[in-house]
Amino acid sequence: MKLMVPVAFYVKGGVERVIFSLLREFEQLIEVVVVLPPKLLTQFQAQLPTSERIIYEPMTGPTLALDPPRVKLLSYGGRLGAKLKLSGVQQWCDRNIAQRELSGRLRYLAEHHSCTHCLYFLSNRIQPPLELGIPLTSLSHDLFWHFAPLTYSSALVKEYDASLKQWLMATDLVFTNSHKTRQDLLQIFPGYDYKVTAIPLASDRTPAPPSDTVPEPASPINLDQSAKPRTAALTRFFFPSSFSLYKDHLTLLQAAVGLYPEQPNFQIILTGKETDRLVAGDLQPSQQQKTQEYGDYVAQCRQVQAAAGDIWSKVLLGLGYCSEDTVEHTYATCDCVVVPSVYEGFGLAIAEAIARGLPVIAADIAVFREQIDLYDCADRVRFFPPRDAAALQLCLADFIAAPLPRLSPEVAAQRFGHWTWRQVAEGYIHALSAL
Repeated sequence: MKLMVPVAFYVKGGVERVIFSLLREFEQLIEVVVVLPPKLLTQFQAQLPTSERIIYEPMTGPTLALDPPRVKLLSYGGRLGAKLKLSGVQQWCDRNIAQRELSGRLRYLAEHHSCTHCLYFLSNRIQPPLELGIPLTSLSHDLFWHFAPLTYSSALVKEYDASLKQWLMATDLVFTNSHKTRQDLLQIFPGYDYKVTAIPLASDRTPAPPSDTVPEPASPINLDQSAKPRTAALTRFFFPSSFSLYKDHLTLLQAAVGLYPEQPNFQIILTGKETDRLVAGDLQPSQQQKTQEYGDYVAQCRQVQAAAGDIWSKVLLGLGYCSEDTVEHTYATCDCVVVPSVYEGFGLAIAEAIARGLPVIAADIAVFREQIDLYDCADRVRFFPPRDAAALQLCLADFIAAPLPRLSPEVAAQRFGHWTWRQVAEGYIHALSAL
């Protein structure tokens, strides 16, 4: 098998970890042709092993023309639309020309490298390629525009729905990263169960040397100076996730501020996009501003900060978007992972914590229950009702009073090594081979 992986764009954070984790495993098992915009080439080469089994190709270059008469007609339509100031017509023609140009490039690369399959790791609002001559597949991470606790505009919902429907019609197979996401997808698009398969994500334990301090953040704002020195009495909780409404940092903030007067010897460490701004009081995040709930949510976060006073800086450390090494060191220095999310397509933090032998406190949502069943780790996770700050505060207090110890790497590997990124990659390859 030789797999072609076009990466038109990608999102830092969880999606990024999925892409690189799977590509590293694929490199051990099959040959991969990664097709990238030139600006991403250096970054991918730095993240992936140097190997003859990974071939990098730019998205621009030699191509196989697809239906030249149609392209000519689309070009004429685009010019006419521009002349008549019909922007919708011009944009539609331009999108279809770009789709055919990229499809021709991918068709050329598939033939040039004798690729057998094509996999898109991210396809939201991207047109599927045409006439590749090999099976086309994609990965659906979630359906946030329907199931996240936000009211998105009807135009955005229609746009995302139309894109996903296009992929469902065009692809030979759509992967989902959890059974819950598959269920969500088929609820919106019934009748495609025969071509949607769930392969849950995973985590391997990446060894990280122990450290007595939280690592310096890869951020222009150095908040490390506010980190508390580790003492036997200090308990560190870790939530690795970009700031957003459905990750529900607010409930964690409320619980932490409420707990401090009775139990001051703890710290909440946050990594992920805009968590540094959240803690620094400079909350100007870039996500979800246009939703009706977003303004209220941000206002509540600011109210909690104002009411907390100096408690805020004493218990919170926001590192922002961090390198993978920084995240690993933070896992190595914390005592417990807390995941208050009210919606996730999968939620890598739980799998990552479990694989590293860490105990977890998590909101009780279906996709998290799925992971607990997958890893058979109910004894390592304590659930609380979503959005219930008082219940989460009690969980934090109970953990501080009677902490659940970290498992040794040997015990964690023995208990949870049955489902790692290697098994995920093998699941993909098995499903692709059946096409």
